[in-house]
Amino acid sequence: NGKDACVILLFKSWILDTRAKFGFGCVGVILLGIAIEGLLCLRRELQSRKILLWIRGVARRVSIVLLFALNIGSGYLAMLVAMTYSVELFICMVIGLVMGHAIFNTEAAVGESVDPCCASQAIGHTNDAKQHEAENTCA
Repeated sequence: NGKDACVILLFKSWILDTRAKFGFGCVGVILLGIAIEGLLCLRRELQSRKILLWIRGVARRVSIVLLFALNIGSGYLAMLVAMTYSVELFICMVIGLVMGHAIFNTEAAVGESVDPCCASQAIGHTNDAKQHEAENTCA
């Protein structure tokens, strides 16, 4: 029906105007949420030198920076999904993030933020923040 409003998902050409397209959009959003958590885990493992030990020096640093860029970019894509004001897509994003967390990050230290846009910045800095907080608290 031409009178009904349709959701545009991320790009003008991605108009979710049929049930099938909306279903594919929901699955894609869930996969995006899982990928966000997977990228966060991959970057954490690479930064702590638990994987890909053969990558050293500048190449390792560049890899970490590129993973950070992907993590931030995908976090902002998640934010844009939420800004479609589609409750169904928002719920799918939350489901994807929770599934990704369950798959990749249940053993990880709790970060400063649960916001997918900013959670990746807490990697490696949580211990510094805790130490700074401990130094500034009164006994």
